[in-house]
Amino acid sequence: MCRCSGISFAYGGLVVAASYLLAACLGWFGVGFLVLPAAAGFALMAPVLASGLIEVSRRLERGEPVRLGIALATFVRHGSGITAIGGMLLLVFMIWIRMASLLVMPLLTLGEPMAEAEPLSVGAIHTLISAMVAAGAVGLPLGFLVFALTAVSMPMLIDGRSRVSTAIATSLATVRLNLLTMSVWAALIAVLTAAGLATAFLGLAIAFPLLAHATWHAYRDLVVTESAGTRAEPAAGSGHTRA
Repeated sequence: MCRCSGISFAYGGLVVAASYLLAACLGWFGVGFLVLPAAAGFALMAPVLASGLIEVSRRLERGEPVRLGIALATFVRHGSGITAIGGMLLLVFMIWIRMASLLVMPLLTLGEPMAEAEPLSVGAIHTLISAMVAAGAVGLPLGFLVFALTAVSMPMLIDGRSRVSTAIATSLATVRLNLLTMSVWAALIAVLTAAGLATAFLGLAIAFPLLAHATWHAYRDLVVTESAGTRAEPAAGSGHTRA
């Protein structure tokens, strides 16, 4: 981020602007109650959105020139692979939004007592807690599934070393072989993303590029690639990454 701070923060700024635009659109169409579920589901689509900065990290490592236009053009150069994974993640995101909407709708009944500044009833509090627990029960498995599918697959595709099916299989194997380390990495992603969302999206200007650049280096540490070929193998080591 220090070596390409301008590109990183510009990219992060675009993510923040897109977040506000999405929130405004949801409000315009009268479904503002989906802003929080959509924000929570942001991490599901983040691997695709981060592809431009992953390309920047790849180029920096190889001493190649980097520009914001090059980062944004990543979606064109690697269109087929990114589109395939993006379509898969979009399906998961739509499932999450549908489930979240069903969980949020009961909470809308809390609006009247809250508007009258009256204390919530025991039943209302129970409904709130139940909805939060249910959201976590649905969201956490979906989030970890997306993480396992994309932990190293997106960098592999941008690195031009594999097909989509191979990249996804390698990502799943990498998570399985390094489960403890990858669980910690997933938790860090969740915490930093939550911090970015909790600051009215502004924190994403820092958290998003930081995690995107780190994703490339995680891939380089976790996946052993042949210098003259396209074969890639996940590194294993009793739950530790291979440096």
